[in-house]
Amino acid sequence: MNSKQIIVTVLFLITLLLVGLTLYLAFNLGGGQGVQPTPTPFYQPTPITSPTPSLTPTPLPIVDCGQRCEKAQCAEGSTCLTVNTAKRCVLNACINESSSPVTLNDSCQSDLCTLKTNVTVTKKAEISCASEGGNNVKLIITVTNTSQTDLENIFITEDLTGSISIDYLKANSISNNGKVEGTKLVWEGISLDAFNGSVELSYEMSVPAAENGNSYVSVVEARQAGALIGSGTFSLAIEILPCTALEQDQWLFIIAGISMIMFGFFYINHNYDVKVGNLLWSRGLKQISSGTNILVLNPIRKGFRQIKLSLRQKLGEKNIKFEDRVINNRDK
Repeated sequence: MNSKQIIVTVLFLITLLLVGLTLYLAFNLGGGQGVQPTPTPFYQPTPITSPTPSLTPTPLPIVDCGQRCEKAQCAEGSTCLTVNTAKRCVLNACINESSSPVTLNDSCQSDLCTLKTNVTVTKKAEISCASEGGNNVKLIITVTNTSQTDLENIFITEDLTGSISIDYLKANSISNNGKVEGTKLVWEGISLDAFNGSVELSYEMSVPAAENGNSYVSVVEARQAGALIGSGTFSLAIEILPCTALEQDQWLFIIAGISMIMFGFFYINHNYDVKVGNLLWSRGLKQISSGTNILVLNPIRKGFRQIKLSLRQKLGEKNIKFEDRVINNRDK
């Protein structure tokens, strides 16, 4: 066999080998039940969902009666109305709520926040010494209705914020069923008659000596249906006095008494009593005295004389009868 035949034979064998390999691979990778590789999926991150923001309306600021309310809310007891082309908070008592549209009535002053009532507020303090070195202070608030209309359900407060300490208040000393709310003294349901009807509200404090020389300011307000109808700002000066010290009114009485005594000595020493008496006697007191004697004293004297005579007569008769009895007894 020559070399050419050998090459052909080798190529033939290589061809058979490749065909067999091709058939083997086609059977296992195609129609056969070979092991199928599991595909590996690509990593997919979980999407982050942003929450949808909810729109919360910004609350409007609350303003008091009398202030503008275009971008604000009126406080309780007042209503936002257009007054002279501007929106203002108006007291409910100043408007006719039953009408449509709402109109103003004639119950309020020009500020549309104060009722047309005349209520005056005064305050005074009665100070007395205490054995422990402080002072007992009784504070009296007087509220007077000077209008022509009776007032009912009045709410009165005294604000002691920044004033004298509420801790000095004596227990059960607030009159007219008053009470304490924080640093305020409160009286509710007060009624005042028309034409100067008034009420006195009082409370007592025990002020220590350490407060001597201090001064405090408080505000008293009277309201009806939320409307301010009267107020007052008052100061209280603390002056601690020992129990042996004289108060101002006592000094006045002493000075007045001494002055009257000195005047009496001077008056008598210069015979002014005689001079004044003679002057009055010459100016008509003599005639007055004579007229008094004729009209008053003489009838009285005459009456007394008659009574004396009648008594003497009765006593004389009794004496005669007594003497007769004595003589008769002797004769027996």
